[in-house]
Amino acid sequence: MKLTEPIKQAIHRLFTARSKREDFKIINNWYQSNEEETLLVEDSMEVVKNNIRRKIDSKTPKNNLRLYSKRIMSAAAVVAIVGVGISYFKTGKSDHIIYDGPKLSVLAPTINSLNSSLKIDGKVKYADNKLIAARSANAEIFSITLEDGSKVWINAASSLEKLNFSATERRVKLIGEAFFEVAKDSTRPFFVETAQQTIRVLGTKFNLKSYPNQKETLTLVEGKVSTRSQKDKEAILIAGESIILDKGEIVPEAFKENNLLWKEQVFAFEDETLAEILDKVSKWYNVTTSNVPTSNKHISGKIGANASIYEVLNMLSLVSNEQIVLEKNVVVVK
Repeated sequence: MKLTEPIKQAIHRLFTARSKREDFKIINNWYQSNEEETLLVEDSMEVVKNNIRRKIDSKTPKNNLRLYSKRIMSAAAVVAIVGVGISYFKTGKSDHIIYDGPKLSVLAPTINSLNSSLKIDGKVKYADNKLIAARSANAEIFSITLEDGSKVWINAASSLEKLNFSATERRVKLIGEAFFEVAKDSTRPFFVETAQQTIRVLGTKFNLKSYPNQKETLTLVEGKVSTRSQKDKEAILIAGESIILDKGEIVPEAFKENNLLWKEQVFAFEDETLAEILDKVSKWYNVTTSNVPTSNKHISGKIGANASIYEVLNMLSLVSNEQIVLEKNVVVVK
């Protein structure tokens, strides 16, 4: 299908946060009809950019476009929905853009230091010159290093509390989400307590998501861990395995690499509903949500590091076939 003026206008509206519901169908139909020109994300970014520029004339701003393919590709910048892969690349910055929306702040890390900027800002607490607690607000992520050398990345709206570091054990409590690189110590196991489980490790890497009133997700990247739920259910995980805890019940879960990318400031989601994804948006960009549908349709995708909220909402609008906009710091689904 030829790149007609209505198609170019639909693309322009999509990337200037003025998209209409019918725009998604127009753009989708155009890409579906041009399979031979579909670009794969395995191509280099420069090749992708050059091909995009050849498609769009001077009347359309040279923003990068979403590219469709009939196969789902497990590479960077891919969004998968109902069997259709959508490659998304961040839009280019224009000199006339003044406000780019709420931001995710990546704070300077602290290494158990009383002089850290996190302490000055009230993000961490110390006792006897040792870090005992850390708390992030919405739109904040940072990393800390505990006294035993364990490193913890703390996602937005999360808190970590040290319960006990003794000669026989290391024990912390998590509310929210964190990625752990636990220092090896065979004489002192490392325990993480949440609302629904207690995890025991010796030295390993894992991601743990435990926000209040939500299912908990434990994903093991390296090593081996055991966990016991509040209902006394037990599971042992090896690298590459994941489980979900729902009201104390343990359910095996597919390993989802996208769910590990948040610590690289990459907004990613995998096999999640729009409501679940917008909950992430609210935490990362410190916004509220309104009129979120209760659809069971699951979508997956990721967008480049440090994406603006407008880029995220444009991508979600396209893949969910909903019109999602930001109005006075409220994300509204129309």
